[in-house]
Amino acid sequence: MKSWFQINAMATGSEIVIYDEIGFWGVQAAEMVREIAGLPNGDIHLHINSPGGSVPETIAIVNALRRHDGRVIAHIDGVAASAASLLAATADEVRAPSNTMLMLHRPWGSASGDSDDMRSYADLLDKSRDQMLAEYVGKTGDAHSETITGWLADGIDHWLSAAEAFDIGLVDVLEEPIRIVAMWNKDKLPAAPAALLSAIETVAEADVEAETATEAEVEAAPVVGEDHAIVDLDPLDAEAAVEIRAACAALDARDKADGFIAARVSLDDVIAQLRTEMWDRKAAEAAASAISTVIPEPEAVVAAPTLSQARARQETRFNCRP
Repeated sequence: MKSWFQINAMATGSEIVIYDEIGFWGVQAAEMVREIAGLPNGDIHLHINSPGGSVPETIAIVNALRRHDGRVIAHIDGVAASAASLLAATADEVRAPSNTMLMLHRPWGSASGDSDDMRSYADLLDKSRDQMLAEYVGKTGDAHSETITGWLADGIDHWLSAAEAFDIGLVDVLEEPIRIVAMWNKDKLPAAPAALLSAIETVAEADVEAETATEAEVEAAPVVGEDHAIVDLDPLDAEAAVEIRAACAALDARDKADGFIAARVSLDDVIAQLRTEMWDRKAAEAAASAISTVIPEPEAVVAAPTLSQARARQETRFNCRP
């Protein structure tokens, strides 16, 4: 079976990368737990870009990490949705670039059997919800207990930007934006997050264009300062001005080029600022037009499921609805 996680021992600790669904055909807890047990003492850097997965598999990984002699630093590399946000919340420290997201919701799943089986399964889901609530509140503190309790009870997928997660204590350190590479199938995410990821990718593509723009792509023009006077540039500044114009053109901000040049803003700072502004704009547009609550349709009653089907349906799931 193809593994979607990697564990690497480093000179001063270890690195774990989870870039797929947790459980079933994604990350298998049993194999991961065995590998964690064999890691040398020291900090673990846990990199996450996952749509979520199975609660029991996630808890098994959490407990294995807690048995390890060393701190766990979680890095949200793209999306930590559903059970993946639970995994992140149990780390000693959570770091997230500003263009990443977390998602929380109550556990859901399906089962087959008689009415007693259904009631028993509902009780199991409620216990899983309480278990997750304790982990989230353990991270954020009691001040946000009521909010998170509501999120795990209303049946809605609650998507948080890194900044929003930072505000309630689910993220400890906000970092500079990074380019996101989603190795798992984005179709596993509901419509709104997929739209937001599309916005992120637009920013990343524009970033590449800005960083690789050449002088031939942008016509050199006189620089006009805030007082509408022509700004004289020395040869080095003139070369930088061409690069800044290229960056502004690639990031759809031509009107800001003169201001950056007159203020002697560095190319790196220009790209960082415009990239952040574009992300905020694209994310807001995507959220306004695409966010919707996705509620799964009731599963059809099927007579006499096979043993494998019954076992699969009895697995508690905590992932994004397809």
